[in-house]
Amino acid sequence: MPLYGRVITMRSLFLCSLLAFGALSAAPAQARDTAYNLKISDALQLPEFREKLGSDVTFFFGPQHSPPVAQTIGEFISNRKTNAFGKPDETACRWALLSALISFKERALKDGGDAVINIVSFYKKEP
Repeated sequence: MPLYGRVITMRSLFLCSLLAFGALSAAPAQARDTAYNLKISDALQLPEFREKLGSDVTFFFGPQHSPPVAQTIGEFISNRKTNAFGKPDETACRWALLSALISFKERALKDGGDAVINIVSFYKKEP
């Protein structure tokens, strides 16, 4: 098992809140506020995820076991959203997840980290 040198602990805010607009009407826009429980493992297997996340930073979700940590850099939050117009809900949520993971990866690399641990999703400020 590898020992991770500098690790960032992060909490992710995946607000898969999607906007639904009335088609060609003067009615006000209505926001959807729906929680989805999707498998992270399915998303991580997608070619877009593999390509954009690479392998230089390892991600550990929630209580998932990680190797011993040599140094904790800090705890950070991502509040990434996506343009969901015309996309299926599941696709929009996956893109929001990818955006958050990319921001975690960039932060870890910027601070000299090689792993992100304890990633949890928040919905309305609740894990």
